[in-house]
Amino acid sequence: MTSNGIAHAVRGTGAGSLLAERVRRLAGQREAGLLAALVVAVVIFGATAPNFLSTQNGFNILRQAAFVGIIALGMTLVIVCAEIDISVGAVVALTSAMIGVLHRDLGWSIGPIMASVLLLGAMSGIAVGVLRSYLAIPTIISTLALFLALRGVAEFITDAPRSPSRAPS
Repeated sequence: MTSNGIAHAVRGTGAGSLLAERVRRLAGQREAGLLAALVVAVVIFGATAPNFLSTQNGFNILRQAAFVGIIALGMTLVIVCAEIDISVGAVVALTSAMIGVLHRDLGWSIGPIMASVLLLGAMSGIAVGVLRSYLAIPTIISTLALFLALRGVAEFITDAPRSPSRAPS
């Protein structure tokens, strides 16, 4: 059924005409295919996995997606400004490593740890902003340099072994 056919099927007054308008707008967008694929996946997993549609699983999915969602929210601001930040993964790695080291090795409580890692993240962003605004260094260059530096610091403070740059022969 076409989007006009769907609209005619639900056309009416009040809430029905509002629904028809929303269906018409959705059917004309390229994201409609993604929504349809999501609905199909939910139906298949809901029918085959007994706990998939449970409230507990829904909370687990939201809890796991929150980490990526918070990072994506910050990256949205960068992309809206027509810039790019490839250091975000290294900032996450270093702040995560700092949380572990400060808590386990130094015995810090959660309050000072959170303040420290938030300050580190803010300083990383300010450094890139200063390089971009005052020195006119392209963000891809400054964030690449920051990525390499922060990754090195994260490896250093965790005593992580260096990974080989190529596969052994």
